[in-house]
Amino acid sequence: MQAAIKQAVRDKTAITATSNFTFNNSATQGRKFVSERSKIMLRAYNAEAENCVKTVKAGNLAAASARLFKASEQIARQGQMIALRVTDHYHRLRLRELELAADVHQKVQEEKEAERARREELREQRKAEQELAVLTGHVGQS
Repeated sequence: MQAAIKQAVRDKTAITATSNFTFNNSATQGRKFVSERSKIMLRAYNAEAENCVKTVKAGNLAAASARLFKASEQIARQGQMIALRVTDHYHRLRLRELELAADVHQKVQEEKEAERARREELREQRKAEQELAVLTGHVGQS
């Protein structure tokens, strides 16, 4: 997943923007402006995506996905003048990464619960064995 995300950034398919923007009546300055703005917006989107991945838990995947969607929408609004937006493909990659992180947290939580149940069962078993030992000790003395 990380490789696909990095490849999209390298291939410049993570974000799209207009290519015929002029700045101060200069196409070169316009391209530079679009390029710099694209990098800044992609960095902001990636920061939000990484933050979502770090904070996602099994139960809050929908909220994290909504945050990432809002970040994408906000970038589209901010970059409206130069038709700048996060591509759907890149957004789907980031959402998939988020889902995988939530799945990992879910599995870890399930393993913790299973371990907790196993320890509880062992405790109950030891308690029953102790009670049985006490009872058989009393029966043997009579």
